[in-house]
Amino acid sequence: MRTFSVFIVLFTGVLFHVSAQNITGGLTAKAGISQIIRASVFGQPTNYESLNKFRFAYQVGLYGTFSFSKKSAIGLELLYMRQNGLQEITFEFTDTVSGSIFSGTDKLYMNLGYISLPLYYSFTVSNISLHLGAQGNLLLSQSGKEIFDASGGSDSTHSEKEFDSLNFKNYDVGLNAGIHYVVGKHISFGINYYLGFVNLSNDEATFSAQNQNFCFDIAYRLFSGSTKSEKEQWYTK
Repeated sequence: MRTFSVFIVLFTGVLFHVSAQNITGGLTAKAGISQIIRASVFGQPTNYESLNKFRFAYQVGLYGTFSFSKKSAIGLELLYMRQNGLQEITFEFTDTVSGSIFSGTDKLYMNLGYISLPLYYSFTVSNISLHLGAQGNLLLSQSGKEIFDASGGSDSTHSEKEFDSLNFKNYDVGLNAGIHYVVGKHISFGINYYLGFVNLSNDEATFSAQNQNFCFDIAYRLFSGSTKSEKEQWYTK
């Protein structure tokens, strides 16, 4: 944790005090959808169906890039990433005693907050840039809420329960990819994809979980240490 904090301080300092050539930096904001792919390792009974659904997600923070040619650059970002997911289980069964059919849903809302560090290679052609790299995430918060509804015959039940922990690991590492388009001297738009490679579960004998998100982003360049043209200064952002 201490090493990570020192890195954040150094990175932020570089963004606002850099004077070296070919380095740019600024602000970035991303919004889109995410899911936390959660599944039981035992599978589901035939009368149960489990679906992982997308929810709103966002990321905000800083970016910096070092261009080592007109087309190639290395990018690094420091972000707060909000990752949300929903696992919805539907079920139906027949009571062997009364013969009544019972059905319902069990929904688990999952909320994660990370400090994220995407690091990637970017290749630019004209105003379009492609990037591919890795992303490390340090968990800041986790919470959840379960909503259970069932009915059958003349009976029905509803319950809600909140969780301070989802029993998830405090880190994630995965693939980061995207495409961006420069529309002016300071602004670019893009699409980003992230897929986590870590099984987030601390109880891998019972369940597994994996992060995934799709986001649209906008970036605003605050500074550039380059003496090149506007088009050459942009790598993606």
